[in-house]
Formats: sequence, C-alpha cells, structure tokens
Amino acid sequence: MEPKEPVKALFFCSQYPFRLSWRKADKGVARMTEVNQAWMQRNKHLQYLEEAQKELETESDRGIVLVCLSILDELLAELLKTRFLQDEKLMKDMFGTKGVYGQFDDKVKACYAIGLISELDYNLFAKLQNVRNKFAHRVLDVSFEDPSIRDVCKNINLPKNAYMPRDIETDKRIEKPKLELNPIKKDTPARERFIYAFQFLFVELENRHFVEILEKVEKPSEYMTFPLILERYEKKWKKNKLERMETRQLVNESLKSSNATIKKLKKLLLHEKNEETRKEIEENIEVVKEHTGISTKMIVEMDDEDKESAVLQYQMKTIISWLQNRIEESKE
Repeated sequence: MEPKEPVKALFFCSQYPFRLSWRKADKGVARMTEVNQAWMQRNKHLQYLEEAQKELETESDRGIVLVCLSILDELLAELLKTRFLQDEKLMKDMFGTKGVYGQFDDKVKACYAIGLISELDYNLFAKLQNVRNKFAHRVLDVSFEDPSIRDVCKNINLPKNAYMPRDIETDKRIEKPKLELNPIKKDTPARERFIYAFQFLFVELENRHFVEILEKVEKPSEYMTFPLILERYEKKWKKNKLERMETRQLVNESLKSSNATIKKLKKLLLHEKNEETRKEIEENIEVVKEHTGISTKMIVEMDDEDKESAVLQYQMKTIISWLQNRIEESKE
C-alpha cells in the first residue's frame, strides 16, 4: 500500500496572546530559569509535531487518528499539570489510567472548566474524539471514506484566517504568492480536515502551556488566619486605591481637555457664518460633550467604589479586632 500524500504542516496563529513580558523577569536568575524551562518544554512539543508529521507519511487512517489523539492527550495532561502543585506521586495518581484525569475526555473537560482552552477548542476536541471512537469500535474496513466518519469531519472547521503557512517567501526579488489563510474548503477531504484540526489544537495547547508554565502554583507556606487575611486585603485595597487614583487623574485631565475644547468650539461657532461649517462645529461639540459625560460618570462610579471599599474595610477590621480579643480572653 503506497503512503498517502501528507498534509503540509502548518503553523497556526494561536488565539491566546503571547503574554510573556520582561517585567516577569524582575526576580532575576530564578525567573530566567523558569523561562528557559518553558522554552525546553516548547522544543519538546515541537518534536512531537515532527514525529506526527513522519507518521502522516506512512500510517494508515486508523494510525493517524491514534497518533494525533495520543499527542493531544499528552499535551492536555501537561497543560493541566501547570495548575497543580508539582507533587510527583500526586500527579501519578491523578493522571494514571484510573486517576480522575486518566481519560482523554476528563482532561478536555477539566481544561475547559478552568479556562485553559476556549469553547472553540472544546468543540473541536469533541469532534476529534468522536472520530477516534468510530475508528476504535470498528475492526475491518474503516477509513476516512466511511460515511459516518466523513459526516463528522464535514463539521470540522477552523476560525477564519487562523494560521500562517510554514514557508513564507521573504526574498524581495521573487514575486510573493498570495498566502492561503483558510486551508479548509467545502471540498476538503475528511482526512485533511482531521489533520488540520489536530495541527491547530496542537499549537493552541503548546502556546498556552508556554504561558502557563511561567505561573507556578506554590504550596501555601502559612495558615490563613484572620489577621493574615486582613493584612492581605489591606495590601490589595491600597494597590487598588492607588490604581484608581491614577485612573482618576487621567480621567480628570481628559475632562479638563474636553471642557477646554468645547469652549474653543463655541467661540468658533460665534464667529462662523458658513452654515455647513457651523453644523460641523455643532456636531463636534456634541461628540466632545458625550465624552465629557462618560468621564464624569466614571468619576462618580469611582467615588462610589471608594466609599463601598472603605465601609467594607472598616467592617473587616471591627470583626478581626473582636475575634482577636475573644482569642486573648480564651488563652490559658
């Protein structure tokens, strides 16, 4: 049996923004070590993709489905683990065949539930899993040409303009061909639709994993006593208050600028005799007034938030103080 023509590997654009900013490296060498580890994981994942590409050249339809889903299963597990404590024994229990995240479907649902994958990803996973189940439950004469499998694959679609080709011509002397940003067409065969979806999800998970690995989950180092809760709340409150003060300053500056603009426009309106120009100036005044109204509303809302926050802080302090007194009274 001759190997089927493989679908060309694609680098899809991820819907998750690349959130790594250099402020994350403020902690020095320790932080850069985490970044290096993330890059090492990224390279390992790209090796998965290369291996998958080799399989596409030689494997049967059933083999392609099993290999692709096996790789996605591994990536889902690694992505989920970024949200857990790095306890080797615990991870082995949770992700073993009998663990709570032992099955492919369990991992997909968990990732979606905690916001690691989008609704679009979740639906794509469901379709690929449906295809895998159809291959798994048939022993003989099963392929992407099977009507039931072909019907499932017909519903596999990707977001518009979701990827960039692997090879993009950069030589200025050569006329550049138009980039095909939407690989799936109405007549795209089922096998290719499946592979395009696999490649898209692979890059989605890989990019998300790179971001999440930098946000390590750490074991709590202290008990959350009420005084500690209050202390942390106060820090957060002060930080929020500072941010609101900065925002308020920007809004006030914008408000002053808008009021000054309105005055200038009104002066122009007094001396302007051309009817069309007058109408245009009046329209501009209305637009600026609308922005002024928005700014004023923002300031009122921030005042209300400050009042509510101050009341809540006072209530918390009162409760904590009462509890501390009762604890002191109870000590032997």
